[in-house]
Amino acid sequence: MYEKDEIVVVYKVYFPESGKCYIGQTSDLDRRMRQHLQGKFKSAVYYALQKYDDWEILVLHTCNSRDEASKLEVGEISCCNSMPPNGYNLAPGGEGMNYWLGKTFSDEHRKKIGDCLRGRKRPEHSKKMLGHKRHGWIVSAEGRKNMAEARKGNQNAKGLKHTDETKKRISDANMGNKSGCGNKGKPKSEEQKAKQSKTMTGKHWTVSDEGKKNMSEARKGNQNAQGHRWKLSDETKKKMSESARSPVTQYRRVKNKLDRLIAKLEQEGIDTDSLPDLIV
Repeated sequence: MYEKDEIVVVYKVYFPESGKCYIGQTSDLDRRMRQHLQGKFKSAVYYALQKYDDWEILVLHTCNSRDEASKLEVGEISCCNSMPPNGYNLAPGGEGMNYWLGKTFSDEHRKKIGDCLRGRKRPEHSKKMLGHKRHGWIVSAEGRKNMAEARKGNQNAKGLKHTDETKKRISDANMGNKSGCGNKGKPKSEEQKAKQSKTMTGKHWTVSDEGKKNMSEARKGNQNAQGHRWKLSDETKKKMSESARSPVTQYRRVKNKLDRLIAKLEQEGIDTDSLPDLIV
């Protein structure tokens, strides 16, 4: 479950004003204290850190494994009596710090959780937190490589087909969603057009040689009509020939030529009103 050679410290956060403390274990003390201060789970030690300005961090033990650290953590919590109401530990330590560690939900339990959460909209402040979480972060070349390796072979839903029930659930979940295909065909206001134009102004997209090669490979076999000579059947050739010789087709060709001629004369300033009506 854990790496045996992992360096883990058992630490103590002591609050002189209240006389209480918190005992914990971590492989990265700086990161762990940032988590306490950010209060993702709003634990008792988080509120204590917010309430008191004076507190101390003490490293009690340095261990070579999680198992060793867990045993020492349990002993320190018991020795310091740091469980409520005398301290800020909410669990007796060890695996008790994460009750669900190694446990799995039953299908019935999962269904209850799904039914409870289905249809719940994410609040605005939650959306902002998710958007801001990694805003401005730059991923190193090694990080990008690791991400690419992790996603290799992950085809997501490629080739899978949704059942009618799943399609209905997706439709119900997106009901009222004002983005995506829900706006297909809707006209944009002048303000929206101006905003989009301002956003896109000055942006240039260039396709790398590798990208061009990939696009070319993807389009192989896609014959379309451009640059290809189609093999037509004798029946199709006969129909096209008859259509080209029909009076209607010949009339349209002559009329189009005359229209282009008249337009050219008008551009040169020649009065075309006096010309006879050649085609009626």
